[in-house]
Amino acid sequence: MKRIILVFSAWLSIGANASTPPSLVNAKPSKATIYLQGAFVTRAHTGQIKKGIQRITFIGLPQHIEQNKIFAGTNSTDVKIVSISKVAAKLTAAMHSVIKKQTDSVESINNSLRLIKLHRSAYTNEYSLINENRTVSGTAGLNALELEKVANVYRRKLRELADLINAEDVKIDRLTKQSKMINQRLSSNYQNFQRTKSAVELTIMSNKKTTSTISLKYFIRNAGWSPNYNFRFNGLDKPCNFEANATISNNSTDHWDDISVTLSTAQPVKKLAPDQFQSWIVNQGFKGRKKSAYMYDISSNQLSNRNQAKNTFKDAFTNEVNNEITETYELNYPITLTKKTRTTHVEIKSIRTQPSFKHIVNLGSCDDTYLTANVVGWQKWRLLSGPVNVYNHGELNGSTQFKTYQLNDTMQIPLGIDRNVVVKYRTLKDAKEKSFLSSNYNHTFHFEISVKNNNGGAIELEMIDQVPVSINEKITIEVTELSGAEYNKKIGKITWKVNIPSNKGLKKQLKFIAKYPKSQSFNINGYRNRRF
Repeated sequence: MKRIILVFSAWLSIGANASTPPSLVNAKPSKATIYLQGAFVTRAHTGQIKKGIQRITFIGLPQHIEQNKIFAGTNSTDVKIVSISKVAAKLTAAMHSVIKKQTDSVESINNSLRLIKLHRSAYTNEYSLINENRTVSGTAGLNALELEKVANVYRRKLRELADLINAEDVKIDRLTKQSKMINQRLSSNYQNFQRTKSAVELTIMSNKKTTSTISLKYFIRNAGWSPNYNFRFNGLDKPCNFEANATISNNSTDHWDDISVTLSTAQPVKKLAPDQFQSWIVNQGFKGRKKSAYMYDISSNQLSNRNQAKNTFKDAFTNEVNNEITETYELNYPITLTKKTRTTHVEIKSIRTQPSFKHIVNLGSCDDTYLTANVVGWQKWRLLSGPVNVYNHGELNGSTQFKTYQLNDTMQIPLGIDRNVVVKYRTLKDAKEKSFLSSNYNHTFHFEISVKNNNGGAIELEMIDQVPVSINEKITIEVTELSGAEYNKKIGKITWKVNIPSNKGLKKQLKFIAKYPKSQSFNINGYRNRRF
């Protein structure tokens, strides 16, 4: 019975406090947890809490916050949050002062206009009265001098009244324009406030009068961050720096001024329970997990061909792979993102690594030797996909894409051309001769490739060349000199894998003979333009 009385008393207390205006709190954002898409923003208010039930309204919040993603808490065990609700926007003290000042100005102008219009009406009536009584009565009449005096009196009085009426018209016009301008500002202030702001009302209950900090956390969608990276190469014998950066954006109406920030790769809101099971019906779609290529009928118009289906299938799993990586990065300095500054860039991690290096030259197209850094064990860095800016000795060489779902155990980062590796390709023989034993022609090609390593250390170099491939059985290609290269006859690929010490060089030769009958045309100029 005692418990029932206590509960009933609490409800009576809630009812009594419902009619009491809530306390308005205009707390500024103090910290934010920013996700790849969206952010949870926290505002906190510390103050005196009365014993019993009371309402506190956090005002000045951004408009687009979701009711089911608003949370509140307190640092005191004596204070409990009873309810949370998003309510209509409420005026702050500063905004209320501005609007009241504008409202008072409009009222003052309207009072002045009413008084001026009364003065003008009086002047107009007097002007009409004089104008209607211009007739001079009497039998004797007036002589010329008296008539001139009367005319001067009329003229002076009418002019005075006309000037007074005109002065009042000027005042009316000026005050009318002023009133219109203030009314426009007043209307704009109300509209902007209603459009950009909202409020959240908390009902709290305290066992005693105390000082407590009430925190409010809400989710906004128009904010987030994206990863990007810098890879800095400083030399073959020096470690490289891999810098993980974040571009943080806030396109909401929430102003962040010197707030603490934590970046997260997790999903911002998880459901408390799993979805119910639904059957997966062939060619009828699927309402559960995110659709991917295997959930479509490839024969339908949804996918134009099987290649498109394969690409869709691959992209559908991109997010799933990335979502396995859950990391948080707490910045050790505050950031500011307001209406004037929507985006900022921060460094979240710097990694020093010693990759292995590989040089590759494609002799079929040019003599430039390209350098690639091979990083093993990159998975322990727990990174997301993103663009990578590549710096070679402090100079930006270009950018590439870091795609975690396409990488194996080794991450390859192209570093551009290494000018310290000099390659020269020289033609030793290019001659067509007629065979003595047949009517066929033998066209001999003989090349020499020389390489010089001017780096301070040894290099691993992969040289790729090619010979023509014939699909005509009457035309044959016979390779007679490879200098130890691997030869893939099917595609005509020639590969040398060599190790060249510092300031040393080597030479390789490639020789092949094209045999074809006189009746057949033979042209290889198109397959490797730079050589022929």
